[in-house]
This record gives sequence, structure tokens and C-alpha cells, in this order.
Amino acid sequence: MADKIEEIFREALDISDSDNISDDICMEDTPAWDSLAQMTIIIRLKKLYEINFLYDEVLSMNTLRKIKEITEKKLSEKGR
Repeated sequence: MADKIEEIFREALDISDSDNISDDICMEDTPAWDSLAQMTIIIRLKKLYEINFLYDEVLSMNTLRKIKEITEKKLSEKGR
């Protein structure tokens, strides 16, 4: 699952597979990670995994690590 989340993240921010990124990459330090990219990530995760995010969760998804953690939490709550 983490690989799919990272794939969605890379596509939304137009980061190639050859570029190294860490889970600590953050929104504030990444110019391509604007509000449109953020919503693209959220919408793609929502559609793929059929989950919904709370407003506070979306706001806290400011690193790749947090995106993975919150998505995995939502999936475990859903019972997948």
C-alpha cells in the first residue's frame, strides 16, 4: 500500500521515479506541493481506497509520512 501512496504522491507532484524522496518530504519545503497537488493526492486516495478524510486530517497531511499514516489508519478503521 505504501508503494501505491508514494506513486500517487509522485504523480501529483510530477516527481520522477528516479528522484529519491523520503517520508519526511514536507509541503513547506516543496514548491510543487501546492493546494492543487494536495487535493489531487487526497482525491486519488479517496477514490482508490474508498475512504473519506476529515478536514483536520487533510490539514495535517503535510509530509509523505503523515499521508501514509493517516491513509493506513483510515484503511484499518474500514477493516481492510
